[in-house]
Amino acid sequence: MIIGGLLPFSTIDFPGDVSSVIFTQGCNLRCPYCHNPELIPLKTETEISSLEIIKTLEGRKNLVDAVVISGGEPTLQKDLLEFLIRLKTSSFRVKLDTNASNPEMVSSIVFNDAVDFISVDVKTSPKKYSQMVGTYFDFTWIKKTIEILEKASLKFELRTTAVPGIVGKEDIEEIGKEIGGDRAFVIQQFNPSKTLDQALGKIKPYDNKKILELIEIAETRFSRVKARGIL
Repeated sequence: MIIGGLLPFSTIDFPGDVSSVIFTQGCNLRCPYCHNPELIPLKTETEISSLEIIKTLEGRKNLVDAVVISGGEPTLQKDLLEFLIRLKTSSFRVKLDTNASNPEMVSSIVFNDAVDFISVDVKTSPKKYSQMVGTYFDFTWIKKTIEILEKASLKFELRTTAVPGIVGKEDIEEIGKEIGGDRAFVIQQFNPSKTLDQALGKIKPYDNKKILELIEIAETRFSRVKARGIL
């Protein structure tokens, strides 16, 4: 595992659980609003070893209930499954954040019962996807990932960051048409404090009224909709 960082304590990254968050290094997408741009470059070495991380987490079992694996894109890590199984063996609840570009890896993780919860990022509407993420992206990868999770009856959520100019009413409608249903959908507030594209740092996030309008549209397509990071 090429690890880019560790957040020792979080009350928001694993719904209902106090967690530690591990950030893996490297991502295959180039989302301009990425809030962790330092985690995008692929590297072959890590300053924090997997063994050190495990020992640190095991020493904090009295403080945290769960571990979140985020990034970057965790499914780029060849030994991700082994690492997740080790966390489960250590009696942690485990959550994975993924951009859904690797359904095969997700299938292997689910088959081995290596996670308890998965968050699937849905960046924007299908027609804008590849342009927005800066590389080819097949939206059917998201559909396949959802199918895998539903067949396994694994708890998951779909989440979209409401970035002005990237995600608007039409995009939420199109997302709902493609993958709506009896599923949890989260609309996250955009944070301009740090972005891959510095120009986006000058964009003002949607106000609460606009976010509520997006939620109302999503509620016509998804059974469970909520906002995250809204004041």
